[in-house]
Amino acid sequence: MNIKEGQVANYSVLAIKMIDEDGEDFFVLKHPAGGKFLLPHSPYKQYNIEIGATIKCRVDKISCSGKIYLEPEHPCYMEGSYYDFKLVSTTIIMLSTGDTVDAAIVEDCFFNKVEVVATGVNLSDNVLNCRVDYIRKGNIYLSVHNGNGKQCDIKEGESYQFIITGQIKHENNLYYIVEAPDKSKHTINCKYYQKYGLEKEKSFIGEVSKLSKRGNYLIEPKHPIYQVGEIYSFEVIEIISFQREEDFKVISRVIILDKLGEKASIDWPKNKDYPVVGSYIQSKVLGFRKGKLILEENKVD
Repeated sequence: MNIKEGQVANYSVLAIKMIDEDGEDFFVLKHPAGGKFLLPHSPYKQYNIEIGATIKCRVDKISCSGKIYLEPEHPCYMEGSYYDFKLVSTTIIMLSTGDTVDAAIVEDCFFNKVEVVATGVNLSDNVLNCRVDYIRKGNIYLSVHNGNGKQCDIKEGESYQFIITGQIKHENNLYYIVEAPDKSKHTINCKYYQKYGLEKEKSFIGEVSKLSKRGNYLIEPKHPIYQVGEIYSFEVIEIISFQREEDFKVISRVIILDKLGEKASIDWPKNKDYPVVGSYIQSKVLGFRKGKLILEENKVD
């Protein structure tokens, strides 16, 4: 079984089980190929998931440790689609940039209250048309993209020149406040980019990642050394191997050190000899996530 982020499959619901150390209930799901997975019960208690049912789930995330996180299909909404929501009230919220903006409180199909940034939007009607940007842990994250309500003109997957205008502490983390060419403001967690040479009033090139829950984008600054698509030589510092509990797959990884002194991993085929610790191997850079390299999986020759 080869499981990757974004894959969708129909899982069988086998049972509801309490994990002793957490005291939390989980659905026990079975993949069509046979692996078993745990899905937290609490975030999806309104989904009416029953034992014996088959539910469609997306692999939302695979952590660095190999743990797999599933997101079941929402009973009412699809990511990227627009829906009319009942407008409950209006409010003012503070973004992670420190700016205050107008927001609307709307009601979803389960009568949950959902916050959406609504700067410049006509809120005189009882209904607000919103886009479901993404769904995570059963929560929907919305945006308004009509009229003056569009938050910014930059696009996901594109790179722009940003300027650092300041810093702010938010939820015990220090962030850079960065301004895009369209004057929209966003934040970058300082701790991931301490070796990038970023500082106030300095500009940098950054790639726009996904939209956050409060209407500003996540920005990945251009790496000061490495480029996507290029092959580089890296020092091997560790070899790890473990069996993933969900699908019993044996995962082997070669841990390398980049030129900034940061660790990254390369997935390694089980039927190929490991490189020697201290030696150098080549790998292609596929991308970056929070300042860390995403490297291409090594394949059998």
